Amino acid sequence: MVKTGQVLAGVCVVMLAVSSAAFAKQGHHGDPQKHLDKLSKKLELTDAQRGQVEQIMNDYRGRTEALKGQMEALKKEKHDKINAVLTPAQQEKFQKMKHGKGRRGWFRKHDS
Repeated sequence: MVKTGQVLAGVCVVMLAVSSAAFAKQGHHGDPQKHLDKLSKKLELTDAQRGQVEQIMNDYRGRTEALKGQMEALKKEKHDKINAVLTPAQQEKFQKMKHGKGRRGWFRKHDS
């Protein structure tokens, strides 16, 4: 019985890693229910396992959303502090850089 628990725990860890990577790729556009359905089918989860995995995914989704809020607050604080040391002309450029930030982030070419 202990081995079954250990196997189940190992499967859960792998599924969390896979689901985290999938959610990171999909961003906010991923459908958690479809993701759970896909995991259930590919891993041939029992109904009990599916319920446990769904609970785990819901728990981590809630925790991730809380962290995203904290990250946004930190980013705003950082930008406010940077903005405070800039001249008005630099502040204007900084605003454009922040809003124009794309896939490459700050390393994209920006108008001077």
